[in-house]
Amino acid sequence: MQHDEVQWHMHLRRRAHRGNSIKHAYPSSSPLIRRVDTLMFVVGIIGPLVSVPQLIKIFGEHTVSGISIASWFGYIGLTLLWLLYGLVHKERPIIITQALWLVVNIVTVIGAIIYR
Repeated sequence: MQHDEVQWHMHLRRRAHRGNSIKHAYPSSSPLIRRVDTLMFVVGIIGPLVSVPQLIKIFGEHTVSGISIASWFGYIGLTLLWLLYGLVHKERPIIITQALWLVVNIVTVIGAIIYR
């Protein structure tokens, strides 16, 4: 996140803390926002499933060519940070998505170590 984005985020957090919250109620009264919220829950579950073919290649074919363990460890680190962010801010879509990504990333690393 760039400095300006961090400052804006902090500005919004201060406003929310002062009772001038610009957050929407959940579920929102707006049909559009409710649809977007639902979509993002679905995306949060489908996103990690996109890696299933990679896991099938690793565990089904025992092939890890083209897999960079260092990159996947990096993904684990970034996922842990996003998960922490979601937990601290109690953002359910972020928590669900990042928990699923954490499982996928760890299983990928385990497979890459086993079959290298």
